[in-house]
Amino acid sequence: MNSIDEAIKKSGPCIILAGAGTGKTFTIVEKVKYLVENAVCKPEKIVCITFSNEAANNLTLRIDKMLNKKSGVIIRTFHGFSADLLRAHGNKIDIPKEFKILDPEQAMVLLHRNLKVPANYCDKYIGTIGTAKDLGIKLEDFQQLLEKKLKELPENLESQLEKLNFEFQTIHIRKDYYKKKPLVEQIKNIRRIIEMKKFLSSWNAYEKLKTKNKYQDYYA
Repeated sequence: MNSIDEAIKKSGPCIILAGAGTGKTFTIVEKVKYLVENAVCKPEKIVCITFSNEAANNLTLRIDKMLNKKSGVIIRTFHGFSADLLRAHGNKIDIPKEFKILDPEQAMVLLHRNLKVPANYCDKYIGTIGTAKDLGIKLEDFQQLLEKKLKELPENLESQLEKLNFEFQTIHIRKDYYKKKPLVEQIKNIRRIIEMKKFLSSWNAYEKLKTKNKYQDYYA
């Protein structure tokens, strides 16, 4: 199917498979022009969504130029259009209209400044929160897993870790070399649980800060 056919197509799904510089944007502009000039759709009923602000701005300029006026066509990024929808209808799912968007970099700053998370952990924490939510894993799911694991371990993990580290460091004195591998596994396991506790505490506080300050991030 060529560009003219794509521009004229008025109903049903339509896909253009083409490389860079082959006229995909031109086709979109021509299609918008056709729909508007032939009164198929009102401009405000047409939505063009792209990935970047640069692409959205470029498309806006080209469509306005093609129609010789400010078209009224809705041209937004995926994030921008989604934010518009939430501001208009978010109250139905308890999202306030005056919410502020928190991008990943701002989220990391929030963790560091407000929750005192070490800078080198902020990226890891935000990335893990995003991945978990993308996979449909809730904070409560992590907390249940942590509680289950904690039941299998001593109450004071930090003291237990210190004890195991001392035992590991003095193996050569007692010549209990057969204990080395099991000790290493115990130490690793307790460190993982301690790290999980810190992460979940930060995640929980992060969600509370978002609610308090009317923030929305890019994660589900």
